[in-house]
Order: sequence, then structure tokens, then C-alpha cells
Amino acid sequence: LAGTRQIRAATAAVAESQFVAANPHSTGPAAGPTMEAVERVRRRLLRFFGADEEEYVLVFTSGATESLRLVGEAFPWSTGSTFAHTRDVHTSVLGVRAHAAAKGAQVVCLGGGDRDGMDERSAGAGANASASASASATLGDLMAPLAGRLAEHASPTTAGRGEASDAHAKGATAGESAGVLVIALAWLRALLALALRGLRLGLGLGLPAASRVGQGTRTCRASEAAGPAPGVAHHLLAFPAESNFDGTRPAANSRPGASLGLSVGTASDDDDSRQEGGFEAVLRAYRDAGRECDTARQDQWWTLVDAAKYAGTSPIDLSTAPADFMVVSFYKIFGFPTGLGALIMRREAATACAPAKDAAYFGGGTLVAALATEHWQRFREEPVSRWSNGTTNFLGIIMANAGLDWIESLGGMAAISAHSMAVASHAAEELMKLRHANGRPVCRVYGHWGASGQQQRAQGPIVTLNVLRPSGQVVGYGEVQRMAGLHQPPIQLRVGCFCNPGACQVALGLTPDDVRKQLEE
Repeated sequence: LAGTRQIRAATAAVAESQFVAANPHSTGPAAGPTMEAVERVRRRLLRFFGADEEEYVLVFTSGATESLRLVGEAFPWSTGSTFAHTRDVHTSVLGVRAHAAAKGAQVVCLGGGDRDGMDERSAGAGANASASASASATLGDLMAPLAGRLAEHASPTTAGRGEASDAHAKGATAGESAGVLVIALAWLRALLALALRGLRLGLGLGLPAASRVGQGTRTCRASEAAGPAPGVAHHLLAFPAESNFDGTRPAANSRPGASLGLSVGTASDDDDSRQEGGFEAVLRAYRDAGRECDTARQDQWWTLVDAAKYAGTSPIDLSTAPADFMVVSFYKIFGFPTGLGALIMRREAATACAPAKDAAYFGGGTLVAALATEHWQRFREEPVSRWSNGTTNFLGIIMANAGLDWIESLGGMAAISAHSMAVASHAAEELMKLRHANGRPVCRVYGHWGASGQQQRAQGPIVTLNVLRPSGQVVGYGEVQRMAGLHQPPIQLRVGCFCNPGACQVALGLTPDDVRKQLEE
């Protein structure tokens, strides 16, 4: 929520500026200072996220959704690629699979499929216990692709190869058979790749000893000068730093790779700075594995973190959580201006995507030159320009400075995180205490509220709930929203599934057939 003082400062930065803001693609006395102002904000935001300018680039977009579309459009998909995502991703992340499937890539949903959702036992949970399990992935789920265990930790969403996807749509039996076949092929392919790499994965394959993950050289990653090496199969893992449905995060633990036999150094249990979201160690493991190489086959995993929710209430340091791609929306961080976000990516990742990016749509500002009469164009070398189609929202970018000032005046993201967690914790605790006259709970609260230890650290400041009648029946969210609106002052609630169909489906105990049947009827 933007502050009044922040909005006034933001508009004053434009209205009372010493220069007239103009299209930064131009030149002259107005465009030059505008470009300098935009670049100052870009550098400040990189520092805000702990991103080294030598390692990361920040591309301004209209929001997290456009940032995700850019990644899906530019990623070097092939028939040997895999797009793996967790079940609790935002709808905008699910949209990436359309690009992957169109290029013949396999699409896989990780984790979250073994929860039973709501049942009678959860309805009768104690006052100090969370009422429902979460659909968020565990660290084991997230590490499964790196260990080649997709068959054990995944369920297919769409095969991405046509036939299996069609079979799944025609019926449960045919769909399950096609899914099992696709996953089995992926599992065999992954095992072959692992055998060729010789990583020490503890899978009982009698593999020769290999150097510790992370001690190799950067030979598998694409170089700065060239695009991806020929024959490299590029894979993408996408997951939220925090679920926008119920605030859950990948559960923190001291050794995320231990159950998979990965030799990965991690922080201790007491090191909260590295366990805030539980995903930092996973990102480091994928980064380190990317430095390993073999000459027979080169499989490269890249990571895509949807930080739109997490960044709104928690600090992010990309020096310790090295995501290859990260997307954010700034209105979720400081409220104003809206319609402004960013795609933050490692320069290596941008280079690997360059050929596919250039083959896709391009707009003004991305080119050095082009011919209208021939299919010929030359792109700018700098990733920021190469990925920015058209004129950026330069007025919004300049006004974002006031938002960053506002964050600093409140004590920074660490203070905001502590305050928001205190408020949410109190709200969740009091809601779970409420009882009808017959002793039944008034609310069913989702997530890890009421848990302790590692699960407690894996909960962000969102309180998602259903209101229950004395019989245990759920009160429709429309009715709850209307009652909240009648309160004085009115209470603003977000109702529905919050653009997170996977997490909502698990919470409500719905099967895919249930969802399809409801829409058909």
C-alpha cells in the first residue's frame, strides 16, 4: 500500500524535475537526462536485490506476467528440453508451458500431488494447529530434476509432445498411461545423462567418483561471446519463492540435497539468513551443477523464481540466492506506480536465450538496424536493450525512486518482513481460536500457521482461510466478501483462487476431473 507522502514525492519527481522527461530512445537535452535517470533507478534496484551489475541485468517490464512471457518466449526450448514447475505456481507461470510445449519440450509438475486437501480431520484441527496441508513443493521436490528423479517426484501436466497431452484430455486411463510413458522416458534419459556426467548422486548405479558439485569450471554455461553450445539440452525449473495462495515457502532444512545423495554445501540450521525462504540452497545447487560439464552430453538446468509475492514483504539477496531468472512487480513492493515490473537475469542466462529471443518478436529499441524489404535485422549487444521491446515506462521508472525511498524510511525490507509476519501471525492465531457454540472451528486456515521449527520458517505473511458454518459447511466466499464490505470501515478481502489453480485445487480437495466436470456442467 503506497503512502500519501510517497505518492506526493513520486509525482513531484516528475512535475518539479529540472528537466523535461522524454523518450530515452531519442537524443538531445531532454532524452539524455531521462536515460540517465532511468539508469540510476536500474542500478539502485539491482543493489536493492543484492545483484552484482557484472553478473545480472535488470529489464523493466509492465509486471511479473510480462517478465514470465519474455522468458517463455526466449528460452532455448527443444525436443530434449524439460519445463518443470511446482504445483503451486501462479497462472502466469503456467503460461510458460505453452511456449515449451510448442517447441516439443516435456512439461512436468513437481510435488504437491500427495496432499489430501480438506477432510474431516483437518476440519476438526486444534486451535493451535493449521487446518490444512499446503500444495507447496518440498526441497526434495525442487532438487529432483537436478538428481534425475523426475519419475519419483513428479506428475505430468502435459507431455508437451502432442499425443500424450491429447490422451490425457480424452480420459483418465489413457491420460495416466501416456503420462507414465513420458515420465519413464524422461527418467531413462536423465539417468543416461547422469551416468555420462559421473556425478556422485548416490543412486546405486556404481558411478565413478566425481569432483564435488561446484568445483568444476564454467564450461557448460554459454559463454558471453556466443550463444548456447550446439547439442545442449536446456531445461527450466520454475517455482515461487512464496506461494501467493497461502504464503508457504519451500520448507527450509540444513541439507536439501542429502536425501538425493547430492554433495552440496549448505548453511547450518541456525543460519536464518540463508533459510528465510528455504530456496536459496536449491538455487546455489543448480548454479554449481551448471558449472559441471561432460563432453558426451551437456544438459543445462536453469532456474526461474517467481518472487512477485515474496519480494513484497521479504528482502532478497541474489548474491546468496543466485536465480538465473527472477520476476517481480513493483506495485507489490511499494504500491506506486502500477504497471511496472522487472525481469532480473544472469548475463549467462540472457546469452543462452539470445538466439531464441532474436527469432521471436522484436520491437523498437532492440535493433541497431533493419530492412523493411528483406528479412534482415541486427540486434543491440547489451541485453537490457535487446530485451526491451519498445519505449520503457520511463515516467513510472523515475517515480519508482520515491517507492524505494519510502521502503528505506520504514527501516528497509527486513523491518517490513518482521512487522508483516507479526501482524499475520497474530491474525492467524486468533482466527484459529474462534469456535462456534458447538465447539466446531469458525475458520479453516491454510498454510503452515500453528506449526513449529522448519515449517514455521516456511510460512510467509498471508492468511488464507474459509469461514465455516456450525455444521462445518463452508460459507461461500461471495457471502463472506459482502459481509466484510458491510463492516465499518469496510474490510478488503481477496476471494477466489488468487490465480493459483494448483494450490487451490489441493486445498479444496478437487481432482482434475472434478474441475473439468464443474466447468462442463
